[in-house]
Amino acid sequence: MLTPAASFPIRGDGYTDRLSLDGRPALPDAALSAAREAGRVVEDRSFYAQLAGSRTSKGQPPLGHGWSAAAFTPYRLLAGSPPSGTDEVVLAGAPRDMVGRQVSVLTVAGPASYRVSGVTAATSFEQAIFFSDDRAAELSPPINAAVVYGSADKLRPSIARTNRDQPDRLPEVVLTGNARHDADPGRADERLALRSVTGLLGVTGGLAAVVTIFLVGATFAFSVNQRQRELALLRLAGGTPQQIRTMVLAEAALIGLAAATLGALIGLVGGPLLARWLVTRQVAPDWFQVRLTPLVLVALVGVLLTGVCVALVGAALACLRAGRIRPIEALRQSQVSRTGMGLARWMLGLFTLLLGVALLWLVPLADPLVAIGLNQGFAVVLVVAVALLAPLAIRPVTQLATLPLVLGRGATGLLVRQTTFASVRRAAATAVPVIITLGLASALLGSLATLNAAKSHELNRSLASQFTVLSRTGPGLDQSVVDRVAELPGVTSEPVRQVQLYGPQRGSTGLVQYQAQAVQPSALTTLFDLQVVAGSVTALNDSTMLIDQEWGKKVGDKVPVIFGDGTRGQLTVAAVLRTGFGNNSAFVTPSHAGQLLADRIDVRGPAGLNAAVIASAINRPDVTVLATTEWSRATDRHQIEHSRQNATTVLAIVLLYSVLATANTIAMATAARGREFAALRLAGAGRWRIALISTIESLLAVLVGGLLAAIATAISLVGLRDAIRHVTDSSRITIEWAMLASLTGVIAVIAMLSTVIPCLLVMRARPIQLVGNRE
Repeated sequence: MLTPAASFPIRGDGYTDRLSLDGRPALPDAALSAAREAGRVVEDRSFYAQLAGSRTSKGQPPLGHGWSAAAFTPYRLLAGSPPSGTDEVVLAGAPRDMVGRQVSVLTVAGPASYRVSGVTAATSFEQAIFFSDDRAAELSPPINAAVVYGSADKLRPSIARTNRDQPDRLPEVVLTGNARHDADPGRADERLALRSVTGLLGVTGGLAAVVTIFLVGATFAFSVNQRQRELALLRLAGGTPQQIRTMVLAEAALIGLAAATLGALIGLVGGPLLARWLVTRQVAPDWFQVRLTPLVLVALVGVLLTGVCVALVGAALACLRAGRIRPIEALRQSQVSRTGMGLARWMLGLFTLLLGVALLWLVPLADPLVAIGLNQGFAVVLVVAVALLAPLAIRPVTQLATLPLVLGRGATGLLVRQTTFASVRRAAATAVPVIITLGLASALLGSLATLNAAKSHELNRSLASQFTVLSRTGPGLDQSVVDRVAELPGVTSEPVRQVQLYGPQRGSTGLVQYQAQAVQPSALTTLFDLQVVAGSVTALNDSTMLIDQEWGKKVGDKVPVIFGDGTRGQLTVAAVLRTGFGNNSAFVTPSHAGQLLADRIDVRGPAGLNAAVIASAINRPDVTVLATTEWSRATDRHQIEHSRQNATTVLAIVLLYSVLATANTIAMATAARGREFAALRLAGAGRWRIALISTIESLLAVLVGGLLAAIATAISLVGLRDAIRHVTDSSRITIEWAMLASLTGVIAVIAMLSTVIPCLLVMRARPIQLVGNRE
């Protein structure tokens, strides 16, 4: 198969990559001539064609082809016959009883009636409609691929010469065997989706590793604190600090190996379920799945080693503290922990806090869009700093929170306050996972919601239209809809087409992808309200373009670009726009949009014009008309939902770790308090009263964690708002209250269950037996 390259290599500063094209480039005449010399050629044209009333699916573009192209595809007739005239079609995936019926088919030109001559089975990579070869050539003259019945070895040298003779074009490639899959229509979308999934899972894995190290460290530190007398006895028996440290690290390695083995076994089952979940949420392409292959087995070995390393890193500080325990001091010290802050914790806490302050100081000095990324990094650093310094907040928060209980009747409030004061390290160990959970969730979800609100605000501000025409079912609007709207008296309208292009990256030699809007120059002054920094929007023509400040170019600069269909060009900068979020990074004229459908039509008209009048003029059930503000809100909701899906994927594993750490820490602490509970029972307290006291203590730790997470989130979101103000005048901070409230409720319930169940289990024995137990 001969086809234009679906991607092209780029080389930046110290890296190489391949960028995918979303268009269907046409084969040049020279390449077709070379193909015909090599053997018989079957031409394939791919163009927009959709059955009226049908809906498109992600990864399955609606495409038309000539019937001859079906011979080398999975399509085979299930009923009927091939299309013999220009008014007949074959439908893929349609029921057999459709044969003989009249249907309306949408193309770029508009709807037309056809008779269904046959049907084939459906495929996973497109929604196909086959026309007669003559009709396909009328609808889309360019030839997008050619099947050559000849020798590939004979064809490749000819195509190589053609590519050398046309250096300004992307090369043509000869595909054989499984490589022919690269010519599938949805291949570019698959590459993009797979790249997105890879990046998403990479971020999730990296964040999970960091959180795991932090939580493992907190758990081991708490464990060492509980085992001080045991470790001191080992020192009295002759153990050296190095032996104690080695023992703690060995325990961490064994626990890490056991946990990693269990996690790897769970992963064998959970991996396919996670892949299915990503596909269901349309984060991954439909074909994405996890299968047991030799490479997966190698990855599992890596998981085991990673688990051991994570446990060792997490336990490193705890082993240092264990090695510093002095036998006499450990045996004589009381169980009261006033501050819960060791030297290492002080140093790490202050270091991360200073790092956060440095990032916050850099935010106003950086480029606006870079500042937003810095602020999100600052949020993570601030959450970690607050978690490390959490013990300092235990006493003041406990004193305020228990004041109503202390002033009330009974000794419950006083017992809660004093036991919390006496075990600050235990309360802090419970609060840390809560801070990590709520802090990361609040910062991530809050920043995404705030950014989406800023995008929606700027989108509203940059548009001067009153109404927006959209397709209900398809990827865009055909020319007949554009013409009908333009025929309305006194109405100014403009079809807006989204054009993919690649341009130079600011401060680098590499290329990055931009989304340009293709519109007529006259529409920029009537239907848009753009913030121009330099130049004039009226200077836009077929050889110029408008760009924002993110490109790093000046008016008059010549910019080399590659469009989504592989066409190369060099456009002159006519005007520079202010950098923003409103998808206004570039504007070109419709001559660069080819046969792309209009994504929307912006409409502005006289008084009395309303959506019903426009919809009546269009008279198409698959087209809807919205007020521009309503469309902007709908776009905002879609962006929020998409961002929330990605954020949920990133947070799910991290939140699971944190919730398990919360339950584990509380259960460990409660199970070790047998003698304390026995003393309370001997003093007259009942089982449920003791369980209530312990539950309130755990909820106090959750409250401390929630308050500290809220403080960290508030500071980070205020910094994000200040960074956004350099880009747009939006100043609204948006927080996902419902999701955060639900998450807090789940953590509180888990904390209560993790306290009550071990507490009641510990108190099954008689109090006198627990008091007399040796430690």
